[in-house]
This record gives sequence, structure tokens and C-alpha cells, in this order.
Amino acid sequence: MDTKYRAIFTIMLSVFVCLGVVDIIMDAERWYDTHIILESMGLFVAIIALILLWKGVRTRFQAAEFDRNRLESELRQFRERHQDTLATMRAAIRDQLNRWALTPGEARVAEGLIRGYSVKEIAGRLNRSEKTIRNQAAMVYQKSGMTGRADLSAFFLTDILG
Repeated sequence: MDTKYRAIFTIMLSVFVCLGVVDIIMDAERWYDTHIILESMGLFVAIIALILLWKGVRTRFQAAEFDRNRLESELRQFRERHQDTLATMRAAIRDQLNRWALTPGEARVAEGLIRGYSVKEIAGRLNRSEKTIRNQAAMVYQKSGMTGRADLSAFFLTDILG
């Protein structure tokens, strides 16, 4: 079940349980009535469903945490194995940005674009307005002769990937 629908279903069940509890409390003087017994059974089923839903959510979070930890470990190992190559590539990219005569600000924007960050993310990271970042990105594309973010990233990644 999709996380969004799981949350909606959980909220609906929780409201049902709360309303059912209020109704049973209001009818408490007739606890032996069939109506109260049936409502109690319905609440019991709803509570069990909530528990199962949350067990599923917890299991999903645990699996996601495991995947995240595994990926972080793989990334760390990759960086350790290829430390020298990565340093050489960073230097080569900076050299190319200098060849295009980018200002330091434009170079930082270009690096953010190559990393795949949105204009909004780059603006937040560099503490600049989105308009400033858009203008600098336009200058990066103009000075480099690239048509956009994908073209800029492909310039560096095509030869690496072969």
C-alpha cells in the first residue's frame, strides 16, 4: 500500500476508533446491550487494523534505513577506492570551468547544476536569490556554449561513462 494511502487509511481508522470510544462511553449504562457488544467488536477490529498498519510502516522505515545505511557504506567504499581518480576529475572540472572564464560565483552555480541541484537548492546553499542563480546559470550556459543543465552535465559525464 502506498505511504500516502496508508496515512489516509490510518487517519480514517483513528477517527473511527475515537468516535466509537465516545459512543460506547455515552452508552456505558447499557454495557450488556447487543449494540454495545457489536460496537466494541468493531472497535477491536479497527484497533487491530491500526496496529497492523503501523507495524507495516515501521517495517518500511526499517527497510529504508537499512537501504540508506547500505548505500552510504557503498559510497564511502567507492570514494576510498577511487580517491585519486575523483580528485583528478574534480581538478579537471575546475580547470574546464576556468577555461570558460566563469566567475567564482558562476563556477559554484555550475558545480551545483552538474550535481543535479535545482535553482532553488543552489540558491539556498549559496545564500543567494533564485533570480541571481538563474542569471548566473544563464551566463554559465552562454560562456560554455551549453544549452542547459543536461548538456552541461553530459559534457563532463559522457567520457567518464564511455
